[in-house]
Amino acid sequence: TNALITLMMELPQESIQARTQQITALSDAQLTSFPGSPDNDDARYIRHVDNEDGRNGRLITCTFYLNEDWDAEKDGGEIRLFEPDQQRIKADVAPKMNRLVTFFSDSSVPHEVRRCRRERYA
Repeated sequence: TNALITLMMELPQESIQARTQQITALSDAQLTSFPGSPDNDDARYIRHVDNEDGRNGRLITCTFYLNEDWDAEKDGGEIRLFEPDQQRIKADVAPKMNRLVTFFSDSSVPHEVRRCRRERYA
């Protein structure tokens, strides 16, 4: 994680450099299994922001996926990133093996996890 943050701090965009300079500590990694369901719409996360009011200390969200043979068309489970207006879609990212998704945790990147039809790991 230190190497990733160091690389982000060295990106040429001044706006990213300014935001990453605020990082003073790293939190522990979390490994989790998210249940999926082929039968209903419950296996998803509604649109949210990880640190909406800036109080929990999180500045960057990093998710590393551990899902072998993932087929987004069949399995779903994409993380959908939105523009700050929460209406326009910025990107849909499938939770494929060895994929890292990194984004700012504040209201500049609202996101959701779309319906997931099988268990997924991150």
